[in-house]
Amino acid sequence: MLPTSAVIQSSSSSSFRWKLFGQSLVERNIRLLNQAGVSVVYLDLNDADMVFYENNIKKHLVEITGTEIIAGRPVEKNYLQIPANQFVLFNAFSKFEENFLLINGVYQPVKKPNQYRIEDTTDFNNARKMAIEVIRTGSGGKLAQTINKKISIPLSLLFSRFRVLPNVITIINFFIAVIAVSFLFSSQRSFEAIGGILVQLCSIIDGCDGEVARMTTRFSKLGGLLDTISDQLLALALIVVAMVKVYLNCSTSTFVIVMISVVAGVGTMVGIIIYFMQHYTESMSFASFDRDFLQVLPRNDYLVKSMIYLQYLARKELYSMMVCLFCLFNALHYYMIFFAVVAVSGSFLVISITLKYLPGMKKIRN
Repeated sequence: MLPTSAVIQSSSSSSFRWKLFGQSLVERNIRLLNQAGVSVVYLDLNDADMVFYENNIKKHLVEITGTEIIAGRPVEKNYLQIPANQFVLFNAFSKFEENFLLINGVYQPVKKPNQYRIEDTTDFNNARKMAIEVIRTGSGGKLAQTINKKISIPLSLLFSRFRVLPNVITIINFFIAVIAVSFLFSSQRSFEAIGGILVQLCSIIDGCDGEVARMTTRFSKLGGLLDTISDQLLALALIVVAMVKVYLNCSTSTFVIVMISVVAGVGTMVGIIIYFMQHYTESMSFASFDRDFLQVLPRNDYLVKSMIYLQYLARKELYSMMVCLFCLFNALHYYMIFFAVVAVSGSFLVISITLKYLPGMKKIRN
């Protein structure tokens, strides 16, 4: 169990020489402890380190809440002690027993390949590469990891260096999305192509806010909410503009069929997911349907396997790329027809799976 108090102690190697993603190791470790839920962080620093803290670090920690930062050492036992030049990954405190060992009443970091004291340039470079690789593979699918993140991670490193807040990146990305949709509404071929490219750019920058949050340990519920809202608004706007393109470029009967298919397909899936959230899980996140239902079903069932594959088509990294490609050929209306087929297929799969497996699950609420 994570202690409520921790101490950061000066070591023989200066911790302020190394700046990981624009933060000294002391600032980084204080932020990690705050995110983990430590209520008091004691600073047991030598004179030079304390002067550096007062002049260069303290001003960057004013927004931290829930953690008191004071000079000295804790009186009670069973506290956590971290060297000032200690490198740990973001998830170290969520697996506390694996990464920290109680020695003489003090929890200390276990020396491992992914956490150690940074003593020289080799240690620092290895820690930096390791943290970047964890960020690259920690979110998104294969498409995002192999294409989008080749651009988003260098951007995130630049944003982190200049201390750009993740929420600022989210807001900027939202305005890029508004501009993208405005271009898509144009009847000019070149404008539609530009709009499609901007949609793909949004998908790339969308990864930056989360990456910067991990790099600089600046996580917040508001940031997650803003990111979710902006993603959903963009997805909805793309559906609307694509439907307009179908109306302008296809027959009336095609437009009606596509409209009914999208509304019925998406509405059916959303309705079933909401029902599942209300009766079978404590979570109020749409992701709970996948996490608490689909992922626990037998993978050898072709219905489940098909639904998991089909879900990937709804991920932003993929539909943004597809919208971009269709727009380059002035064919956004064809993307909407494809989306209508996916929506109908998805609704049939969801209905089949829920009828097959949901009655056997225990309800949390009636």
